[in-house]
Amino acid sequence: MPTSHGPEERKLLETVASSLYQRIVESNGLDVADPLLDEDPGFRRALDVLLDLGLLAQDEGESRYLPVDPSSVQAQVVVPLGMQGAELLTESARWADTFSTLAHTYRQAKQPQLQPVVELRGPDRINKF
Repeated sequence: MPTSHGPEERKLLETVASSLYQRIVESNGLDVADPLLDEDPGFRRALDVLLDLGLLAQDEGESRYLPVDPSSVQAQVVVPLGMQGAELLTESARWADTFSTLAHTYRQAKQPQLQPVVELRGPDRINKF
């Protein structure tokens, strides 16, 4: 299973894949050759997402897709995303500390602070600045 899933997969899971999953749960599985999967290209993509996330598994004969309890799969998706978020926050704080140290060094300099004059024209450049 991949370690990261993004907004596109989540949106698909919230819509088409959720409906397909519900149908599979209610039917106690889905035959791998079910014509439903060919009715709409979205169903095939939804099936791929469900398989990728581990919400579906093939039976031993590999002839049916069987639903898997989402609570047993959730941590495999949510925990890595939370860890990535925490790592980004930590890295952001380190960047802020580094810039703070540089700003302190800049302010403590005894020579006059000569700064370049920057001319900004146009609202896009001004707003970005």
